[in-house]
Amino acid sequence: MMATAQPRRKFEYRNCGLCAAPNAPVKCKCQATHYCDKECQRKDRKAHRKSCTFLLQKDIDTVRRELQELKESNRFANEAMPKVCQLAGLHLSVGDLLGRTMLASNYELAEEHYKQAREIERILLSGASDEEDYVGHVGNSIMTLNSLGQLYSLWQREGDALQVYQEALDCVRHTMSVYGSTPFLQLTLSETLLHKARFTTPNTHVNFVKEAGQTNKNAVLHKHSGRKRSPSSVP
Repeated sequence: MMATAQPRRKFEYRNCGLCAAPNAPVKCKCQATHYCDKECQRKDRKAHRKSCTFLLQKDIDTVRRELQELKESNRFANEAMPKVCQLAGLHLSVGDLLGRTMLASNYELAEEHYKQAREIERILLSGASDEEDYVGHVGNSIMTLNSLGQLYSLWQREGDALQVYQEALDCVRHTMSVYGSTPFLQLTLSETLLHKARFTTPNTHVNFVKEAGQTNKNAVLHKHSGRKRSPSSVP
């Protein structure tokens, strides 16, 4: 008995990412944006590259190649730091973009990019040159951990989400114990507490929310006291 032929899947068209014309047939390699033709795609390239996982992955490959060249030429120690920071930021961006698709098929790759960013940030923290540099790297680390926690919550991996939120809390609390409280660290602590509160028991949830509210209030008070706020990211 011959198998029944399956109907061919109809190609999914979307509006053009540049001019919004309907039924745009050209699809970017990131699979997320369509265009009327190659000309529309070329004109939108500069704006699109910030949200294009395909182009960002090419940037990651380029930066890794440049770092390897610096290492081989014995110039790594002097010139590598900006590129290492850039590499961590690229991994975080790709992880965010993949996670926002809400497609389970992308979660594993998003997790890998977040973990790559986290490993790079650990290296940056260990080599921080001063307090401002260290606190800036802490901010990037917390951002990555909270993003990873949100990915795990979408992925229904609540145990893993709790683990990374706790790591984020431990990191910011350690920094506050060493360098003291700043408005930036207070806000970072508050945001992380609120993230973690979603995965706790009702009574503990109330305590986390109260603590987050208090830290947020303290941050506002510090902000108006004239103290310098630490940067949340590294240029």
